[in-house]
Amino acid sequence: MESTIVAEEADVNIRSVFGSGLDNQELKLVDDDGWAPPKKVKKAKKSSRPKLEISPADVPVEDKEPAKSWPAVFHSILAAPILVSEKGSTYSDYLTSRIVAVVVSSGKTYHLHSSLLCRESERFHKSLTSEHTEASQLKIDLIDESADNFAHFVDFLYKPNWQPSDASKIQLAELYALGERLVAQKFQDIMLRAFREGLMVQPMTSPQLCQLAGVACGKITERFHPRDDPMRDVIFWLVSRRVLQVQKTDEFRQALMEHGELGMQLILRAGNGMEQMPEDPSVGRENDASGKKEKTA
Repeated sequence: MESTIVAEEADVNIRSVFGSGLDNQELKLVDDDGWAPPKKVKKAKKSSRPKLEISPADVPVEDKEPAKSWPAVFHSILAAPILVSEKGSTYSDYLTSRIVAVVVSSGKTYHLHSSLLCRESERFHKSLTSEHTEASQLKIDLIDESADNFAHFVDFLYKPNWQPSDASKIQLAELYALGERLVAQKFQDIMLRAFREGLMVQPMTSPQLCQLAGVACGKITERFHPRDDPMRDVIFWLVSRRVLQVQKTDEFRQALMEHGELGMQLILRAGNGMEQMPEDPSVGRENDASGKKEKTA
């Protein structure tokens, strides 16, 4: 008995399902043993078209400069200037200077343009234009500076007409002290004006005044000629006017223990009977700067 059954003898007419173009040999069904003949694989017809061969000499080459390698790009970055001439320079010109890494507390690093740093800070200017290691490595460590406070200085550098609208009076005094350490006079003037204007809007509590006195004594340098530092002057004037209230608090007693000069400063201010807030010297500097701009224009 044959092991396969021809398609014509099956119950189902396979030609009616798959079409009449199938070969009888291909239509044999699998028997009970599971064997089926291998399917024929049709070979692809070879193309009669001739194979096109192109030699490198036949390809036109455009006359272009080769792309810069990474060393060349890196060299161009290093070739950027540290300083940009202030005469006739626009703000965008300062953004063509070298990038400096400034590391503050907690290891936070800011990458800032050297010309902006040097323009607004004598501290950065001396570090980046001298023979110090900081200048050669383009890295300056300010690990004692608060990252939060230094972020305000970065905003001051990159945002024209920036004002510290979200800073408290305590932080304004601390930012002023930061400006002193960076020798950034314009930054200090902005902090001083914002501090003075804020006093007219909202009075301070006795604990806040004691905290301010601590900032004035511990973080801002005392001056003697022609007068004390303007921020210290305002803070001590504020505390002296409210000394009868402030001296009843534990914060005041703690401040006297930590800062020996506080008592002397308050006695000096209380003795002169000064009712008006000390004058703001930054106003004169601002007027001088405006006059110079008008003459230049």
